[in-house]
Amino acid sequence: MNNQILAFAWNPSSDPDDDFMTYTIDIWNDPSDSNWGSDTFHYQQAGLTDNFFMFPLPKDFMDNRYYEWQVKAIDAYGKIKKCKKNFSFFVNNTGGDVGLPTQLILFDEKTRPVQNYTILCNKPLEDHVIDKNKYIAFGQANETYQFTINAHGYETQMKSITIPEFILKSETIKLNELQIDNGDINGDGIVNLYDACILMQTLTHIYTKPVFWNADINGKDKLGLEEVIYILWSISDAK
Repeated sequence: MNNQILAFAWNPSSDPDDDFMTYTIDIWNDPSDSNWGSDTFHYQQAGLTDNFFMFPLPKDFMDNRYYEWQVKAIDAYGKIKKCKKNFSFFVNNTGGDVGLPTQLILFDEKTRPVQNYTILCNKPLEDHVIDKNKYIAFGQANETYQFTINAHGYETQMKSITIPEFILKSETIKLNELQIDNGDINGDGIVNLYDACILMQTLTHIYTKPVFWNADINGKDKLGLEEVIYILWSISDAK
């Protein structure tokens, strides 16, 4: 948070029946903070559709106090799923400003969401993955940060971003696919029987590690039995 904005982010919840879900966030005084004395506090915001919430700091939030907060997900039938733990924060408006959140959205050149990624930064900051291909960073206002983005099946990319002070910033980053040979399912530069075994296990949900989907043979970015046949053909004496 900064001296104007409170911002919260959490991992998205899922519903086994794919029902529409909303989130409710509750904020209250930390009972272990003696500065509260006999005072109590509670704030609630319901009906949130994103796993990210930001709002101007209300006047009734007291300075130099610890607060706790918790999120719960509610499906269309009123079934509630609470976060397993409470989180805390401290309101102190005497320090420097923390910039507003900066969001990085990762796509490839075919506008597909990029998953299985890690993001490193050259300076300490608060960060949070809010969706499969969305990342939120909280840093010092007007400070420039260097992000290194590593994603399975893509070239490493670096991005320099200055954290804004007064506006929300969203950066869409396009990642370039690695050049993978047809049938090279594990991306080791060799097409062999091991690739066929990995693919068969992947198709039957036995092998769960990431594979190189761009090793397909027809440019559809989908792996199937045709790739297995191609691999066996390419390593056989019949070709």
